[in-house]
Amino acid sequence: MFVLLALLVVGPAHAGAKTSAFQAENKKGTNYWNGGSAIDGKPETAWSVPGESANKGEWIELDITKGNVEKIGVVAGWDKDEDSFKDYPRVKKLRVEVYSIDNSQEALLVGSESVDVADQRGLQIIPLAKKAVVGTDSFFGGKVKLIIEDVYEGNDYPNLRVSELAVYMGEMDAMPAATVEGGISKDIITKVLKRHQNEIRSCYDQASRTKPTLAGKV
Repeated sequence: MFVLLALLVVGPAHAGAKTSAFQAENKKGTNYWNGGSAIDGKPETAWSVPGESANKGEWIELDITKGNVEKIGVVAGWDKDEDSFKDYPRVKKLRVEVYSIDNSQEALLVGSESVDVADQRGLQIIPLAKKAVVGTDSFFGGKVKLIIEDVYEGNDYPNLRVSELAVYMGEMDAMPAATVEGGISKDIITKVLKRHQNEIRSCYDQASRTKPTLAGKV
């Protein structure tokens, strides 16, 4: 149980993604345009909001580990090629909200600011004006919510598509090492598993896109 718990807590900076909405896709799979497509490192995939969306106010939420949130990375549009980038709306302004999860599983807002995104292809790494510290006195990490505040209009289509979003973490200030005695209770393990359900589902969804015959229960 200890090994499983350690893997869940000490993961990548953004192991799972949840969105306000995403465009359903029949031919390529229902979840093809979901939030997982914005954290897979592939410019040819993207998180796509539904066609009827106003774009502004839509959001994506990324799970993060403990540490200092210092920068975000953004590929402003669907960066498959020049045409796809210009055909669909692109991110112009983002609201960055950083939350730390305390030991009672409550999300506490520890940082909030707006950032401007240039209308250009490729990954843009944007420093935050003030770093936000996540998980200082908690067993858990946190999450970063990126809210669309403004967009560059697309030439042909109304719905926003974003190829990649990332959170860049710095090391936390040194803290005394924690001492754990005895076993880990079933309640704590259950809380951690529930907290990371989106990450587990995201891994399954990404694998199912490359292997359509994949079967199982999440």
